[in-house]
Amino acid sequence: MDILDLYFKDHKYPLVSHQLDSYKEFLRTYIPNIICSNNPISMIKTQDDKIVFKLEIDIGHNNKIYVDRPIINENNKDILLTPNEARLRNLTYQTNIYADVKFKFYDRNDFTTPVKFDDDKDTLFEKMYIGSVPIMLHSDACILHGNNKKVLSEMKECRYDYGGYFILDGKEKVVISQERITKNRLFLQKLDEDDDFSHKGYISCIAEKGEGSLYPKRFEMKMWKKPTKMEYNDRIRNRYIKELGFTDVLNVVSQDKYQYQGSTVFNMAKIGIDIPIICLFNFLGILTDYDVYETIFGNPDDHTIEQKNKYDEFLRPCIVSANEFTEFNKMFNLVDYIFDHNKGNIKSKEIINGILNLDLFPNIESWDGKVKYLGYMVKQFAYFTFGYLEETDKDSYFYKRIDVSGAMLADLYNTTYAKFIKAIRDKIDSKYNYSSIIDIDDINSTDDNRNIKMYKKFMGNSDDVRRILPSIYMSETFVKSLKGKWGLSDANPDDCEEGKVQDLSRISYLGYLSHVRRVNIDIDRSLKLFKSHMLHIHQFGIICPYETPDGSSIGYLKNLALLAKITAGTSQDDILKCLNDSDAFIDLENCSSKVLNKVKTTLIFINGTLIGTTHKPIILNRFLKACKKTGSINILTGIILDRLNNEIRILTESGRAMRPLLVVKKSKIHNCKKDDNWFKLLLGTYHTDSDYSENIYTKNGYKSPFKDKSKDLLKTIEEMEKHCGVIEYIDIEETDISYIAMNANTINNQHTHCEIHPSTMLSVVSVNIPMCNHSFAARNIFHASQSKQAIGVYATNFKDRFDTAGYLLHYSQKPIITTKPSNLTQSENMPNGTNIIVAVMSYSGFNQEDSLMINRGTIERSFEEISSFKSVSLSISNKDVNEKEYFCNPKDLINKGINVKGFKKKANYSYLDENGFIKKGIYIPPNMDVIVIGAVLERTVIKTEKKGMFNRTITEKEYVDISVMTDISAYGIIDDVYVSSRTLKNKDKICKVRFLKIKQPEIGDKHSSRHGQKGVIGRIFDEEDMPYTKDGLRPDIIMNAHAFPSRMTIGHVVESVYAKVCCLRGVQGDGTVFIPFDREKMQDDLASLGFERNGTEIMYNGLTGTQIKSEIFIGPVYYFRLKHMVSDKINARGHGAFAPKEFLTRQPTHGRRKSGGLRLGEMERDVLLGHGVSTFIKESYMERSDKFSMLIDEHEGTPITKPTLNMAKVDIPYTFKLLSQELNTMSLDMKFNTINSIEPNNLNTIEHFSDNDDNDDDTIYFEDTEKNVELYKEFMSYVSKKEVKEPKKTKKTDKTKKTDKTDKTDKTDKIEKKTKKIKGGEIENSDDEDSDEYNDEDNKNIGIEGIEIEDAESTEDVESIDDEIDDIENIETEDTEETGGTVNIEGTGGTVNIEGTGGTVNIEGTEGTVNIEGTGGTGGTVDAEGTVDAEGTEGTVDAEVTEDTEKTDIEDAMIEIDEDNKEQLIESIRGEPTASEYTKNEINENMIIELK
Repeated sequence: MDILDLYFKDHKYPLVSHQLDSYKEFLRTYIPNIICSNNPISMIKTQDDKIVFKLEIDIGHNNKIYVDRPIINENNKDILLTPNEARLRNLTYQTNIYADVKFKFYDRNDFTTPVKFDDDKDTLFEKMYIGSVPIMLHSDACILHGNNKKVLSEMKECRYDYGGYFILDGKEKVVISQERITKNRLFLQKLDEDDDFSHKGYISCIAEKGEGSLYPKRFEMKMWKKPTKMEYNDRIRNRYIKELGFTDVLNVVSQDKYQYQGSTVFNMAKIGIDIPIICLFNFLGILTDYDVYETIFGNPDDHTIEQKNKYDEFLRPCIVSANEFTEFNKMFNLVDYIFDHNKGNIKSKEIINGILNLDLFPNIESWDGKVKYLGYMVKQFAYFTFGYLEETDKDSYFYKRIDVSGAMLADLYNTTYAKFIKAIRDKIDSKYNYSSIIDIDDINSTDDNRNIKMYKKFMGNSDDVRRILPSIYMSETFVKSLKGKWGLSDANPDDCEEGKVQDLSRISYLGYLSHVRRVNIDIDRSLKLFKSHMLHIHQFGIICPYETPDGSSIGYLKNLALLAKITAGTSQDDILKCLNDSDAFIDLENCSSKVLNKVKTTLIFINGTLIGTTHKPIILNRFLKACKKTGSINILTGIILDRLNNEIRILTESGRAMRPLLVVKKSKIHNCKKDDNWFKLLLGTYHTDSDYSENIYTKNGYKSPFKDKSKDLLKTIEEMEKHCGVIEYIDIEETDISYIAMNANTINNQHTHCEIHPSTMLSVVSVNIPMCNHSFAARNIFHASQSKQAIGVYATNFKDRFDTAGYLLHYSQKPIITTKPSNLTQSENMPNGTNIIVAVMSYSGFNQEDSLMINRGTIERSFEEISSFKSVSLSISNKDVNEKEYFCNPKDLINKGINVKGFKKKANYSYLDENGFIKKGIYIPPNMDVIVIGAVLERTVIKTEKKGMFNRTITEKEYVDISVMTDISAYGIIDDVYVSSRTLKNKDKICKVRFLKIKQPEIGDKHSSRHGQKGVIGRIFDEEDMPYTKDGLRPDIIMNAHAFPSRMTIGHVVESVYAKVCCLRGVQGDGTVFIPFDREKMQDDLASLGFERNGTEIMYNGLTGTQIKSEIFIGPVYYFRLKHMVSDKINARGHGAFAPKEFLTRQPTHGRRKSGGLRLGEMERDVLLGHGVSTFIKESYMERSDKFSMLIDEHEGTPITKPTLNMAKVDIPYTFKLLSQELNTMSLDMKFNTINSIEPNNLNTIEHFSDNDDNDDDTIYFEDTEKNVELYKEFMSYVSKKEVKEPKKTKKTDKTKKTDKTDKTDKTDKIEKKTKKIKGGEIENSDDEDSDEYNDEDNKNIGIEGIEIEDAESTEDVESIDDEIDDIENIETEDTEETGGTVNIEGTGGTVNIEGTGGTVNIEGTEGTVNIEGTGGTGGTVDAEGTVDAEGTEGTVDAEVTEDTEKTDIEDAMIEIDEDNKEQLIESIRGEPTASEYTKNEINENMIIELK
């Protein structure tokens, strides 16, 4: 059997093992290590600066930590919770963690030995609950682990489900693997754009165990820039320059920077100060410059002159800068200096000492080892500055690790446990301070064991201990994080990370597999880092080159290759045992700095930590490799012999990407036997007691390969190499030193490994593309995204699931042309497509671009017919005593006379039974409001009523309807109803209803082939109209031939011809990528079967019956139906200006659920402009969207809050107004250039005026009315009322004479009181239609001179006249400040009062009275058609018009303005009129204009 078949045959979880192994390590290793590393939890109390009381708590005493199975309580019985029950009941599938808790008390005489109790059990509390963590499905903690397909079906699980995800509140969640930078590796970087430093090196160190394993510690080195030319110091600071008398000195570098040029400084995260590296060596005990040189570079006698010069060039500036830094003080104390100059909040020198001792390289315990490791780091940094080493490639997988779910959960648990410990300390401290149990005087009293009794009382019983442990905090953190907000439960939601946890994709089976194998790099997509988007050579065999989204996330979101594996991590102790057993290893403690830096000395590293040396690197490397391939050490151990740097690097950490390869020895594959299983091929036959199972990937321990006591190393190595495994897992660094053949036919004597199959470089999705090596790479990328959206069979248990949305293809088929890995990944058992006949031609022109033409007969034969599922649910709970929720039919309560709030009167409750549940099989039509789940909230309300002199408290029951109603997407047949109680404790219940809709392909639905040839249905042809062949075969789909040249999908063409041959021969074709393909043989086979060699055929027009002139390419192709369907997306907004709008932007809502419409974007706008429909664009962007009106000061160009004489009304989008306000907050005032303005008296859009100052924002709102003059009359009526309240001494000289015709039309208008709203700076038009446009034929123009308008500052009730008068379109006003002006008035009747010094008034109308009052002028001239009476030259002129006239043209009469007074006039109208100005102008009630 093929090796690739063995991999899938012998692994139970071949595609998600990295997730399961990682979670296993989290549960079995990480949690115990984190708990034990933080022990003990101490509390120390002092009195007079002396310790008087000490308490320690050990959680997980003696590593006693327990994990149980998920259990629920039903009918007073504990039963196991299955994953499917958790899905249905909206529960979290989780496990509880328990630990033994040990208390230790110390008295003041001895703080090293705890007080002894009579029985140790008095201070030991077993199996205390400390929190819960969700369980990964199919992990070793899950009930599904290891079960076969039959058992999975009985448990209502999918037969082909591999797990690798979690269930939170009934929803499936997957943790996306994250790339990160590795730890304990030095990163080198050039600082070309930095002003001070030229080179930088940094490393983040973390220990494997203990406190140093909790958080990485960063160490950083930087080199000051070296001078590039002669630079002089400031002549003021340098006494030599002063003495020499130089005057033209270059002041290039300051004194403080000059002394550090070329020197190297170090920095640590908590210190924050750049300190010369020599000072750190001195602190570590390397005092002389020679010792520093020897620690970094070794013995000077071993170096050449060139090397000595280089090393001196590096060290000399460091020594000089250190002397300047310490001011040549031999007693310089680094701790004191940091304490005096640190930028943090370090409050004591002990903390600084701890930072320098513990945070400096926590991966190395010994002090001497830290010194040697520092010397190695500085040497590497010096080589980088010399140009010997290249800058670190951060995109290389040499320096990257992939954190799978287990590692990410471990980091979260580590952070949460720190908060957990803090909460315990706080509770103990509170109990000590406020309980008064601990008496300081009785601590050392042994009389009657008073101290023991006091300690027992302080501990309490098991319940008291449980109160100390904040277990709920631990549980809530994991539940919250796995719901999507990754972080602590009490963290700010803005600080939580999103995107690490996602809802599991269940559109297709391949989509599920792809989701659990996804890898993300946490980089902002907006950054222009083009290298991170590109493929890297080190990703070969680890990351699929095709399965990545196109666009800004390309290269950031990746998927693992088919056989790629992520390590879960193993112990370093096993490697140390193996090294010590080889007798070729020298421990670091036994190596001096001189030996470390010798040329013949090979350094040995484990996970980046220097542990020792060897003088036999080749033999030791062979021994380690043989131990790996025989299972003596973990088979996922990375072993790299770096001959260039003379190092052996051993890697056991988690997150390393590895892949299996065949071992080549002597130009052939070593020990290959076809009858072996996978694990025998991995481990070989050297150890007869090996565990041939999946446990070998996470197994710890060292099994000695030496079978006798002689320990002959070379003999043992040769024996191991004879019986070692034929397959070896290698990581990226091992790949870099290996020579790998692509297939067995190309192996030569230099190859070390061979690929199992070239197709393993692709992902679980891309490997299903037949012959993808023939197609354009971009098309393969499109397939990777489209195949995950293809509708098929997403799970075999779809009947037992209530997914929010699901799709099921009725008649899915296996593809005629398949690939071998598709059968191995079970994707053929869960197909998501159909084999159809596709013709490539242009037929009636309806398939241009991406359009497809489909056969109606094919649709009627249920081609791509699907079931669409939609589920709704309602969960009720009874947690409050005064509130109770229960299922029922709210209409039954209405029928009983009970008032139910929120009852939906227009909805249909008739489908519900008495329990509030709908029955199966009922059809719910679309766009119909139907209640599918009935429920009410019954609450007890306490009310107080007054009875006589006393108040009486009564209780009433209030009912609120909380039923679930259908929406725009929830309709169809009621397929299933699920009702269940959750648990007996909280008595929560849940009801779920699943809708079913049968959907056939229609115009607009999207389809695609496996080669990225996507298209939408453009026309459905009747079957008799489709073209046909001589045999009567009609194609199912017709696609355009132009799709091939641009997309270059040659694989699509080959599949069509190849599938035709396979159909005729009745076999399934193998289209696995990179297999040898004989095109000539395929064409010969097709010709031998009676068909044209190239796959073309003669076809006939289905409409005319005539033969089509050209030969048509036709053949079978496997097609997908994607989830993008017209019925789910088609939407139109028919509400116009009355559509629902967003509260913030006032734009129409978006989406079908909110009754929103389609967005007109930039491309749609350009298309409409191309058709010349600019008015439609304006209407769409303004009238039917967020049209907004506001007043602008014409001279200032800024919005105004009060109407003035020089105002202009502008119509803008409301979002543009928000933009202007945003700019205003940044002190940027937007100026409006008003081209089309309104006259001062055209106030028909201003709605409200009042004197109420309660509204601070002074907004003026607009209202469209049928009578444009009403608003003006309101304002003038308001002004007259103010003048009546404040009478002025004005001589009344008005006289009004009315004719009979005037009396006929003089009627009293109706008066209404309206409350107006004023809001600062804004005038809102409540109707989107333009309120200034009217078409009444009786409209006239009226011009009025010299009317000053007083602003309404607040809200009050004003009287408005609402009479049936003709509409008046424009009122144009120009303030003349009593100097003259022009007034044009058009109307059918009314009264006009004008005050001025002189001017010309032209009045045209049928009837009316004009009163003109002059204060000191020469009167005026009145021209009128009819009878006019004029009196006085310095007083009032009364004119009465009696003659009826029809509608005539308007004549504007202008008042001449002196040029000398022009500037004065402009200044007078620039500002807003005040109350004093109104008083000065002597406005009185006789100035009211009555329009009848």
